[in-house]
Amino acid sequence: MSATALRNSTADWQAFDAAHHLHPFTDHAELAKIGTRIITRAEGSHLIDSEGNRLLDEWAAALRRSRERIDTFIERYEGR
Repeated sequence: MSATALRNSTADWQAFDAAHHLHPFTDHAELAKIGTRIITRAEGSHLIDSEGNRLLDEWAAALRRSRERIDTFIERYEGR
């Protein structure tokens, strides 16, 4: 497996992941059948996998909502 292949192939990344990473709380027999999801980038609160699927990153979304609430509170407090 060359470094170039790893950069360009979902299958190569999945093989690398299977050989080197443990995924706790995972059915490894099922994971071996379907392969791991390879996240290639993020856009705002979304993660994009190597197949182009957009996934909502709930942690990022929750943090954004919390930040908006804090900002609103501070604006109201400073306005008093």
